[in-house]
Amino acid sequence: MAVFDKNRCLPYAYGRECIICEEHCPVSPKAITFTIAEVTLSSGETRALKQPQVDVARCIGCGVCEWSCVYKDQAAVRVVSANESRNAAQQVMLDDIGGSPY
Repeated sequence: MAVFDKNRCLPYAYGRECIICEEHCPVSPKAITFTIAEVTLSSGETRALKQPQVDVARCIGCGVCEWSCVYKDQAAVRVVSANESRNAAQQVMLDDIGGSPY
């Protein structure tokens, strides 16, 4: 499952547009989608930004989003084994919330 480091991801941490992870996601329909958030920048300017989120029901853990991230030292989106369907101990989602934490 892909997870975002909101301290590194450009839309979350720096108030800058970036849609690379969603563009490269090979899943159809996309496992990475956006929510529009009203963000106040350090300059005091307010803007609407697309902030990425992962649909855990669609994410296959392929790593393309991590590989394509603009950060080369450590990507702002990482693929982890949490929610791996082959191992019940790795499940992070509760069945009673409909499969999405959002």
